[in-house]
Order: sequence, then structure tokens, then C-alpha cells
Amino acid sequence: MKDKIIFAGDSFTWGEGLELFIDSKKWINQRELHSEWPELELLQDEESVLFREKNRYPTLVADELNIKPIVYPDNGGDFSQHLKLIDCIEDTSDVKHIFVQLSQINRNFPHLTQDCRCTLCMNTGWKPLGQLIYAISENKITPEVKFIMEVFNCERIDHEFLGKFLQYSKWINRYVTELFIEKCKEWEDTIAPIHFIDSWSADDSNYWSTYPYISDRTIDLVRKDGTRTKKWRDFIKTFHHPYISDIYPNTVNGHPTPELHQYMAKSVILYLKENFGY
Repeated sequence: MKDKIIFAGDSFTWGEGLELFIDSKKWINQRELHSEWPELELLQDEESVLFREKNRYPTLVADELNIKPIVYPDNGGDFSQHLKLIDCIEDTSDVKHIFVQLSQINRNFPHLTQDCRCTLCMNTGWKPLGQLIYAISENKITPEVKFIMEVFNCERIDHEFLGKFLQYSKWINRYVTELFIEKCKEWEDTIAPIHFIDSWSADDSNYWSTYPYISDRTIDLVRKDGTRTKKWRDFIKTFHHPYISDIYPNTVNGHPTPELHQYMAKSVILYLKENFGY
């Protein structure tokens, strides 16, 4: 039986947009159109699913090291999906490694999962912090935002409320991160070693690096010139066209090209070979 490696991440790990590199009329035409996931989802077929799964970096790692990759079946990317992916594996005895591609902290539910029934989660509709921030930036008092305003005894979205919300945001982010780290430690104790891939978001990359547990387990990324870096932004600087929109601007799709997936795979492969003898 093949060893298994879990690849938990967001749409970068899942392979969004790779289907745009299929050389058939349907996808060649789509390259000239706006093609983020809401548009691409409507066009999915067997060919696109197989192409995406074949060319995303977890599969490239699997092909090179003769292991079985485990990837969340749906597009997206927050901690709740990582929990579902890992906790639903009945037998983890042959799972040898867990790779977590970091994303944006404010994508996550306040207590990681929609199963939580605390007052905060129930009254904010389990909305990730990023969705609350978006509504507030539009000066929209949604039911979820209204609850937060009532907590702070604020009647309007003004400087007073924004200052209090900023402090609330920092607290929530820290709390969510600490919950996730606790879960990762549990997985390390019971399943396999945890390794992180830096976030594509510069702000979040800086955020994650403030936690030694995460920074100590973040792998090197192999740049196109052969040098290595832990930072995603430094990683992509050596590529002329790291993202799909760099090649097909009309798509406005900011996800990795097949070439970038190849180098992500190379990074994981070298890391495993050098540190674990693959």
C-alpha cells in the first residue's frame, strides 16, 4: 500500500484555473473571458477535472515519490476544510506527512468550524472575519455587523466603532491561530509531521511568521534561479508569468500556472528527499 501525504490548502493547492491550459476550443476561447471560479465552475467537465488533478502540485509530488496525495475535494480554503479533510480519514496509519499551504487568516470561522454553537458564532452566522470587514468597508450594517456593534455599544460605523473593531479583529485572529496550532499539535502527536507552505498574501505571510511553531515548520521554496526562500513573494519574483492572469490577462485569474505548480512540487520533493530520505 502506498504511503499517503495530506495536502491541505486553498484554491492554490486545489488547482483552480489549470483547466485554462487545456488546448481545446472550449478552453482556448475561455482564456479571453473573465474566468474566476464562479465562471469556471459552470464549465467543468471530466476533461477539466482530470487535467486539473493531474497538473496540480500534490499530484506532481505523488508521481515523483510514488505516494498517494489526499486533497480536499472542493475548491476553497479555510481551516474548517482542513479539519474536515483530516478528521474524516478513517485510517491514518499510512499518512506520513501533512502539508498545509497557508492562506489568509481572516477567511476562517471564529472558532474554526460551523459546528460551534457559542453566542459569537451563532449571532455572526459563522461569518469569517473577512466577510465582516467587507460589509463594514461598504458601510453596510448587516445582522452580523449589527451584533458586533451592539457588543461594543456602538450605533453607527464611525471612528469609534472602527477602532474597537480593529482591536476585536486582532483578538479574533490570534485566537483562531492559537486554536489551529493546538489542532496541528494534536495531528503531529497522532498522525504525522506538519509542514507549512507560505501564504501568497504578503500581509498574511508576515502574520504567520510571527508564530515560531509555524515559521519553524515552513519549508523552503525553490525559485526558478535555483535559490531558495521561505517567502512566497520572494519565490515568485524569479518567474516572468507566475499567475494565470500574467499569461491570459482577460481571465483576471490570479492562480498559479502549471509552471508554478511544477516548482511548488519541486520544493516539496526536495524538502522530503533532503529531510526524510525519500
